[in-house]
Amino acid sequence: MKKLQQRKKGDKKPEIILIISEDMKSSTFYLQDKIKSFGIPTKIKYDKLPVLKTTIETKGSKDGSARITVVKYAIKEKNKFNKIQKRNNSEPFSKVYCVMDVDDDPTLKKAKKIIEIENRQDKTSEIIPIISNECFEVWYVLHFEYPTRELERKKKGRIIKDNNRLDKLIEKYLDIEEYDKAKNIFTLINKKGDESLAIKNAEKLNKHHLNTNKISEDKIYTKNPSTQIAKRFFQKPSYCKIYKNDKIRNYIKDTDFFIIFCTNK
Repeated sequence: MKKLQQRKKGDKKPEIILIISEDMKSSTFYLQDKIKSFGIPTKIKYDKLPVLKTTIETKGSKDGSARITVVKYAIKEKNKFNKIQKRNNSEPFSKVYCVMDVDDDPTLKKAKKIIEIENRQDKTSEIIPIISNECFEVWYVLHFEYPTRELERKKKGRIIKDNNRLDKLIEKYLDIEEYDKAKNIFTLINKKGDESLAIKNAEKLNKHHLNTNKISEDKIYTKNPSTQIAKRFFQKPSYCKIYKNDKIRNYIKDTDFFIIFCTNK
């Protein structure tokens, strides 16, 4: 493999970010399209990567959607990529985000513990959990309203009021017959909804849980509804372009991901 271009003295250290979500589903499609919305897709030579300021790789877990599986997959991909970068005297991932739902998954607590242990043992790439309760779809609803009532998925054997069912609320707000986690969910949400309102509602909801439930910030995820998406992903840079990088794909097999880089122009 060709040696990567060295950064010139005085160049800012690039930030390379990995985002892992629960398999190829709504959250993955949404985040990929959100990244693409910053610019025009094209190609970039792999040897230009070290001079980029920010790079984001987004993909779904290939090993399953259980929370503990998502975290282990993220660690595996992080170590694989960092090994390649070290061999070529280039930058490792600076951050690794794990986008996860609370749902009824009993492995979430253990997954968070694994993250804590990994971060203590490896200071190279910080792993950061991004958790939504009950699930990522809470973020979609926040584009339209500020809900403090519990929001739930459709569940077999349970009767849930439409006003508490995430799929019914999404269908109502998007004016669609059936929410099927379509790949174009980002386009639908942003055509009908208001992203700035969603960010405000997410922040307001987090403050509500802090004040009402008297909990610490790291426990907000235990309250329904809540999401940490806005806090991490929605600070739009002043200048961005998107690249789908086929050269890197050769070294991280069987993946589909997009690269974004930003400068302060």
